[in-house]
Amino acid sequence: TQSTWEPTSSSSWGWIRWFVDETTTFELPGYGVGPQSRYVNQRLIPSEPMYIIMNLALSSSFGPVSRDLQFPAEFLIDYVRVYQPHEAVGCNPRSHPTAEYFQAHQQAYNDASLRQWPYQKPSFEGQGYPRKQPYVCASNPDANPNDLLSPTKQACAELQNNYNWNCYQEVPAQCQQDPYNIANAVFSKYFSFKKVPSACDWGGAAAFSWSSPCTLR
Repeated sequence: TQSTWEPTSSSSWGWIRWFVDETTTFELPGYGVGPQSRYVNQRLIPSEPMYIIMNLALSSSFGPVSRDLQFPAEFLIDYVRVYQPHEAVGCNPRSHPTAEYFQAHQQAYNDASLRQWPYQKPSFEGQGYPRKQPYVCASNPDANPNDLLSPTKQACAELQNNYNWNCYQEVPAQCQQDPYNIANAVFSKYFSFKKVPSACDWGGAAAFSWSSPCTLR
């Protein structure tokens, strides 16, 4: 068996994939663990240092479970191999300073009773993720209406060229009377296609939000 891991970043939601005999059996993309309510935040595919724990767990969600299995049984592991990208090899690579992270988050690793995360939450290129994680991309209410025009046109052009989605035909009529609502519709549709955090980076014209008028899934 094999598992590959790509953390959430500014350019990718990330994923975890499981393989058996080099065949993909299950994949969990980062956007698949989005917020379920106002009390369950967006979950990330983490990049923080973690342990590898191997145990025997059976689930038909990953593949058929034989009814001929006999318990109790032994769980025998021949070997474990851990691969790293060539630019981040080692236990404390420059791109992921593990020792520094441990030092700054000692409570998280030493306090087994910890139930709340007392540290700063992750952020992507200056776009902080608030406590109740947003899930749609909308116009930034603090942006000047004139600053929405250029990024809205750019997003429309990319939607038309890459996804055959015509802004002028698809944006609801009730949304076309206000530049913020036009941008809401366009930015949310663009984000729904791209599914990466950086798809909501329009130079301050857009921001993540729980919901907004005229957002389109």
